[in-house]
Amino acid sequence: MSMRFVLVCLAVLELAYGRHFQYGSVSFRQNGPNTIEFHVFTQWKRSYGTFSTFKGSGADGRAITGDVVDMFGVENSDTGVANPVAFFAGDGTSYSLKMTVTHHSEVDDTLYGVSNVTHIYESPNDGDADWLPFLKGCCRESGGNFIVTARVNMLRQQESLAIKGLPIMSYPLSGTPYQIPLPANTPGGLVGSLWRRGAGTEIGGATPPPTSAVFFSSQGSTNGNLTVRTDLLGVSRVPLTVMVASIGSVVPYDFILDVHADREIPTFVGLPLQTNLTSLAQDYIPTLSGYVGYPFLFSVTATTARNASVVTDIRSFRLPSGAVLQNQQQSGDPYQGTSTMKVDFAWTPFPNQAGTHYVCFEAVQWAFPPSPYAPKLPPSTQHCVIIFLESVNPAPEFTVPAEGTIVQFSLASAGSFQIGGFNQNPYDTLTLTPNETLRFGQELSPPVITEGKVLATDTAPRVEAFATFSWTPGASYGAYEQDVCFVLSQRGGGGLTPFSSTRCVRLVVLRCRYVVRDGDSFESIAQLFSTDWLTLWGLNINVTTFVPPVGQTIVIGREYQASDGDTLLTISKQLGSSLDRLRALNFDLAGGGGADRALKAGQFVCTQPDTCTS
Repeated sequence: MSMRFVLVCLAVLELAYGRHFQYGSVSFRQNGPNTIEFHVFTQWKRSYGTFSTFKGSGADGRAITGDVVDMFGVENSDTGVANPVAFFAGDGTSYSLKMTVTHHSEVDDTLYGVSNVTHIYESPNDGDADWLPFLKGCCRESGGNFIVTARVNMLRQQESLAIKGLPIMSYPLSGTPYQIPLPANTPGGLVGSLWRRGAGTEIGGATPPPTSAVFFSSQGSTNGNLTVRTDLLGVSRVPLTVMVASIGSVVPYDFILDVHADREIPTFVGLPLQTNLTSLAQDYIPTLSGYVGYPFLFSVTATTARNASVVTDIRSFRLPSGAVLQNQQQSGDPYQGTSTMKVDFAWTPFPNQAGTHYVCFEAVQWAFPPSPYAPKLPPSTQHCVIIFLESVNPAPEFTVPAEGTIVQFSLASAGSFQIGGFNQNPYDTLTLTPNETLRFGQELSPPVITEGKVLATDTAPRVEAFATFSWTPGASYGAYEQDVCFVLSQRGGGGLTPFSSTRCVRLVVLRCRYVVRDGDSFESIAQLFSTDWLTLWGLNINVTTFVPPVGQTIVIGREYQASDGDTLLTISKQLGSSLDRLRALNFDLAGGGGADRALKAGQFVCTQPDTCTS
């Protein structure tokens, strides 16, 4: 027998019985009448088979991230006929698969990726039952066939859950049970509602762990927390199939639970992810809030205290559509047990992605310096974060001044008030402007805008903007009234219409009133209002000095209340005051109508009578 024949036979045996399947899940969405687009996610042993198996563009000739490979393996039928791994739609149709590699690791010897299949059914469901699409083949890493089965009923749900947990859950031995979250949500932000362990044909040829060691409590079956007793499992790698249900669909989660005795694993530090250093697991899943259409950013940091090791990657396998991990930064000293990595999560969610999304992370460590003979080091435990996205970007609100506010000013006296409000969305920003050009020397200061959120872990609850409106009315603006309006506007996010709010304030200049400023005297004030200081002094009997105190409101004339038949001309003659002077003291009488125009009975007129006229 030739050596070439022996090698071929060994290759065929490896292809037929190789244990290379590690993870599988099927999700889907309806994209047309009775049409389903399936997404089959799988993870495999990268070095499986000969070099023609999973061939790709890596330096070693095997596949790496970005490559498209055939899904190798066999599906062993009851008749003994070996068929390739295939995806079955559940109506008698099957598909061979090609996988686009989205993650790979030469150290872990893994390939992870997605295969897409579009299938048209004859009806929305299989009579009164669900369609049961499944991936079937051989062989699991632990041995035996795998069957990864979903449930589809287009009458009940058009978009399935997507599994967000890791392909391999790695946890150290512990005397305390772990509560491991197995999160799932739809691309549109709906979360799973029921979890259970797979059974019967759902687990294929796997030998599952005992239910005493791995189980869902009554609470865990509704919140997705899997109870794992590693003390009963011991050091082992066991396959586990979990079925996760939502409103009207079920998706499978077929993964490996890896229990090891090594406690020197990477841990997460800072916000939002933190590792309990006693259990080496995550105590709770933090929630970060955001708004669709706005950038959603946070950083994740992991470190290892193991000497001669380095954190080489922080990875997540099922990011929301459009999200990326970027800007990996390494720091620390591998020889001092301080190797650290930081990575940024970046996402600008679309309006149809409002709701709840899970993102789960794993930190990977390698021996340092790298060596093909170095032992494989365990990764961190799974750490997840909840992202809750609001669908409605609320309009900004004014807080000051109150609606319907009237602000009074005095003649030739500076006055001001604050205008401003907030935007409940801390990721947005605000502008505050008058809705039309200000007049007569009125000014609005540049708004002071508080800093909102840049990172989702920032603490700013909202964004605020405040400005000061200031005005010094002229000496001839007595009884002037004006509505001045301001607009508080948000920038708006991608695909969203920005909102704005308007607040109007009534400006009223009091007749015959002046507020004393620093340096004023009765003489200087009399000159400003074209009268004499003795007249002013006599009008303000509450002022006992020739220099009125700063801030004191004084009157610069007498208010006359018009009677029936009064006109400016009759008042002018009666009080010995010129028409021009009356108009200068009363802005509302300065324009329109002649001197003989009748005034309204009860109307007030600021006057400066000529006390020397009889």
